[in-house]
Amino acid sequence: MIKIENLNKSYGNKVVLDNLKLNLEKPNIYALVGPNGTGKTTLMDIIANFVKKDSGNVKICGIDPRDFKVFKKLSYARSLNMLYDNLTGLDHLELAKGMMNVKDKEFKEALDIFDVSKFMKRKVSTYSLGMRQKLLLTYFFIGDYDLYIMDEPVTGLDPSSIILLREYLQYLKSKGKLIILSSHTLSEVDKTTNEILFLVNGKIQRENLLSFSVKYFKLKTDALLNYKKGNDCYLILDEELDKAIRQVHSKNGKVISVERYLRSTEDRYKELYV
Repeated sequence: MIKIENLNKSYGNKVVLDNLKLNLEKPNIYALVGPNGTGKTTLMDIIANFVKKDSGNVKICGIDPRDFKVFKKLSYARSLNMLYDNLTGLDHLELAKGMMNVKDKEFKEALDIFDVSKFMKRKVSTYSLGMRQKLLLTYFFIGDYDLYIMDEPVTGLDPSSIILLREYLQYLKSKGKLIILSSHTLSEVDKTTNEILFLVNGKIQRENLLSFSVKYFKLKTDALLNYKKGNDCYLILDEELDKAIRQVHSKNGKVISVERYLRSTEDRYKELYV
């Protein structure tokens, strides 16, 4: 669905994207993660042709982003700046409905995701931050696309709305859609997906955190072992677990607990950036 080859982008002397490569074909949810200034928004803007690349190739479902036809395949929730204060929420949503030839039933289904009917007839200038974000996301979900790109989608949302968003993204995935979202809320990333696209030194480092988690156990013991210790436990490779437990017993120690290590996005983030 999305193929990027040798993508480069600089601002002055600052290299933001450096021969970046990315190939995503299967329906899934991918989290684009990295500190401020690493190029996450720039990458998404290039994919949607909001920003010109310096060099490289980008294809969305085989279409160059510079071809307007790409917006039949791609929906991009970029920022709240896309909303117009002097228009009502309904004005925005009816525009999306008309452009995508959405039927009334499908239109109502989109309105019901965040129940925006309660306030959509008011001008956007009267909206709270959370209401604006709900409107933007509803606009984003009107229509049937192959690729959905979202920049910080949980901004301003209360916990109930975040749960609704997470559930709807899983629904889109089940329908064969591909979703890329950027987020600094790493705990929410963990609840949404295990597929992480870390942006490091201008390149994508793609990782599935589950593939790491199955390899390690957390062992809590009162014995002093010859393994690297974390805050309150030892991180033991799967194939080393029996040996580590024997070492506990040989030192007359007690095994307090053993559990599978579920690596979080924050754990990996610290390793890469902190």
